[in-house]
Amino acid sequence: MANFSEISARVAFKVDTGEIKNDKPVYRSISIGNIKGSVSADDLGDVAGRLENLLEFQTETITLTRKDQLEL
Repeated sequence: MANFSEISARVAFKVDTGEIKNDKPVYRSISIGNIKGSVSADDLGDVAGRLENLLEFQTETITLTRKDQLEL
């Protein structure tokens, strides 16, 4: 039976800088690599809240990208 095993994951936080350029909001991305592939949504939400406290930016989206390996 084939199974996936988690190799690594990367998380990206899209934050609103509060700036407006050309009548559009300016966003920045903060990426963190080498995240456990098994990270929970609650843990990511906690990190987003802490980043907002440090950066004074509002988190718009959080994207988790996982890299898995198929084991046959």
